[in-house]
Amino acid sequence: MNSRATDFAYTFMNPEKGEALAEIKKHHVEQLPIHTIDFSNPEDVARHDRMVDLVERMLSLHERLAGARIERERTVIGHNTGSACSLTASKRQRKVMSAKRSV
Repeated sequence: MNSRATDFAYTFMNPEKGEALAEIKKHHVEQLPIHTIDFSNPEDVARHDRMVDLVERMLSLHERLAGARIERERTVIGHNTGSACSLTASKRQRKVMSAKRSV
């Protein structure tokens, strides 16, 4: 749930954000557009598996980055980590933009 799209949706629904004693309320969280995976749908399963693969790749690259001793190795690993992030971020941005157009 840690994304700009979720933050935007929550900010739109919750007028208390930014106040000194702002609270997260259950009914606001229940209204967030969180996709439930339908494991009987092959497309949903494929998206889920792709996301799991990307997360595992990111975790592996972050472990390698922490163990890197040479600056060049850190740079290469950092670029690989960034490309995995940007791939999923661009897909998320397209979904948000298409959702905005349909509203």
